[in-house]
Amino acid sequence: PSTVNVDLSTLYRACESFLVLLTTCNFPDVMLPAYRASRFSVTFFIAFVVLCCWLLQSLMLATVLGAFKSRAGQQFGSARTARKSANDR
Repeated sequence: PSTVNVDLSTLYRACESFLVLLTTCNFPDVMLPAYRASRFSVTFFIAFVVLCCWLLQSLMLATVLGAFKSRAGQQFGSARTARKSANDR
């Protein structure tokens, strides 16, 4: 039995269903009811997965990783200079 409530009638429920679709944990539970209603809906779901899962999540991961590297570089750089000055004493 599915634990995902696939109801696209309200904005809240649609966002909840598409969040499940975005994480791809229960992709068939979200897609199959819409696919049974209209076979053309598969084009929307494929476009959604390609756009969100491959492009947007990769872009978000790259942004977070870039911010982490710059922050870590600043912290390790200041620790390195403090260690150098302590060794010079």
